[in-house]
Amino acid sequence: MSERAYDICVGMGKDSLNALAVILSHELAHHYKGHLNPGGYAFSNAKSSNPSKTQLLQIEMEADETGAFYAYLAGYNVFSVQEKLIDKIYSVYKLPEKVKGYPTKNERKKASLQKQKELKELIPVFEAGETLFALKKYAEAADCFVFIINRFPSREMYYNAGIAKFMQAVLLFDGKELPFAYPLELEAKSRLATDRGMVNHAVAPTGSIQERNKLLAEAQAFLLKAREISPGYTNATIGLACLYDVQDNHYKAIGEINDLLKLSKQNNADAYVVRGIAYARNGQLNEAKADLQTAVSNNGLYAKPNYDLLKQYAQQGWTEWIWESLTTFWSGWFEAGTPAPPPVLLNPNNEFINSNNPATLPNSSIKQLSVGNWQLKLVSENASWMVTPNFELKTVATPPFFTGATYAGVKIGQFANTIQNLYGQPTEIVPTTMGNVYVYTNCRILFVFDNAGKLRKWILYKMEQ
Repeated sequence: MSERAYDICVGMGKDSLNALAVILSHELAHHYKGHLNPGGYAFSNAKSSNPSKTQLLQIEMEADETGAFYAYLAGYNVFSVQEKLIDKIYSVYKLPEKVKGYPTKNERKKASLQKQKELKELIPVFEAGETLFALKKYAEAADCFVFIINRFPSREMYYNAGIAKFMQAVLLFDGKELPFAYPLELEAKSRLATDRGMVNHAVAPTGSIQERNKLLAEAQAFLLKAREISPGYTNATIGLACLYDVQDNHYKAIGEINDLLKLSKQNNADAYVVRGIAYARNGQLNEAKADLQTAVSNNGLYAKPNYDLLKQYAQQGWTEWIWESLTTFWSGWFEAGTPAPPPVLLNPNNEFINSNNPATLPNSSIKQLSVGNWQLKLVSENASWMVTPNFELKTVATPPFFTGATYAGVKIGQFANTIQNLYGQPTEIVPTTMGNVYVYTNCRILFVFDNAGKLRKWILYKMEQ
């Protein structure tokens, strides 16, 4: 990237980072989409274009769309600067309005605005999926990700849809069928540490088996597609390994992780957790012990309790006593440790984002989208109303670069310990590929963190069953 392009971004004042995000995301999108022809780089190589004008316009529209979506996921508001940035680039680089064989400046701006319009419709759907997933409404969350896939297929959306389907399926197993906790499993506590997860010691009803097999098949298709798009996508491989093990295809699960660890430059602790479980369920106890020890040393999710459970298995086998003790074992692990501060009883009606609270949102909308068999109604730019056959959910989310605070004083960029000091221990901590989501059901708020542990945004919600 030239210093001149950087200076253009700096010259855009408060939008300088947004402008920089536009350029970087656009160029990275060309690479991501495989636009290797020199003409595929709009801003730096416009004068050396070789493809046809129509092909170039399509290439630029793809890069605009892909780049803008990922820039949004990273927390940048690219929509407010894209048109102005194109004007600046043409001016500073002294490009003519029309370059031979290349879309005109007005055509580029028009195409960019068209993609902005389309993406602005997808973003509320993504945010709805993110919220529904955190609130354990996995079927509706999957609907959102599939809706996006139909318009904007990407590895992340296929992965999200696959994991949502996987979560639906796993909840149809009890603790006797799946005694270990998988690192993808957001519902491990409710499945393993409560009586609900242990009541069925007989064979699951035929309907449940058929339903979970259907969900696992759908999850597998989505995860395979995610990896097809990006063969080195570690999350998809770990997801597939978990899925194969749940299907009792232990050798295939082990093989997936073997291949991953051969190619990976990093020691993936969660991969060792999955392979350790697969070894254990396949009767290879020494290999299972070695993998889970490695996972414990590297802080793999659920590595320690899975290792402790394996030791119990090695000592006594899965006797009826062990089955009856699983609930006690897992509830003891989930509740162990220093008592956390209790949730603070704050009134959710005191929380506002730009003067909006879900409880006071009107029952009207500026736009409606059909997602699956339910309606997503857009009340405003950052507020939505989901009307499903089983529940209604209203949400208000912080916009990019929000400078306000919660009722208790939390701001964007703060760390989890600050939130916990003010709000207490969250009801749930939901791990995602983009960071953890802290769920506070008492004050109906979701705190969404990035992978560096900083608060990225928060979402207020109100659900009525």
